[in-house]
Amino acid sequence: MLNYELLRPAVQQSDLSTIAQYMLMLMLRNMSSEGWVFTDPSDPSRFSKPGCIIASPSYPSDLSPVTQNYVWNWTRDAALAAAEIARAPLPGPGSLDDYVTFASICQENAPGLDTACYTIDGQPREGCLGWGHWTIM
Repeated sequence: MLNYELLRPAVQQSDLSTIAQYMLMLMLRNMSSEGWVFTDPSDPSRFSKPGCIIASPSYPSDLSPVTQNYVWNWTRDAALAAAEIARAPLPGPGSLDDYVTFASICQENAPGLDTACYTIDGQPREGCLGWGHWTIM
């Protein structure tokens, strides 16, 4: 049996705050705003709405080792990122207001409760329906 009281962190607490600041900046670069816009790599005429949180700004023609387009808003992942951003000491609620508005756009466009992934402008991703089935008991 593992006794968690005996475990010690591999890094000092002061190092963790430095790492957390760096990770927050990386997370924020995946969230669009009025001034930070993503372009859909499969449709260059489509741009992100503020508050869209993408999985990663990676796609095949951008990075040669990448074999998939990750410029999508996944409902669960975006919600987790927004929760972490909410805990961070940021100067004002603007980004979270944008996230809530974007999530509302996605919800309005969803054909059902089983939609798990959206385009950067809030439309359901083709071929992604049915990936998020939930059974209510």
